[in-house]
Amino acid sequence: MKIAVVLQDQRSRRPREAASVADDLKQAGVRLIVVASRSSVPISELRAVASSTYDVLSVPTYSRLLGRVDQLASIMCVPFGK
Repeated sequence: MKIAVVLQDQRSRRPREAASVADDLKQAGVRLIVVASRSSVPISELRAVASSTYDVLSVPTYSRLLGRVDQLASIMCVPFGK
């Protein structure tokens, strides 16, 4: 299985286009995991890109991501859709 981790730190300027590209990747068999920094990104936008609701991880800053590496690894290692 192919996995892509998408890092997002602000609202997309073109959320529909981002969701469309994400859908193309998902249909090609790529699992998309979204890591968002800051709470300014709407959860609906993150979920539109991620392969599932379980594939979204939010951190206050990317520097805080280091403390969540284990959580990110467990998201990546869980079979898709569970």
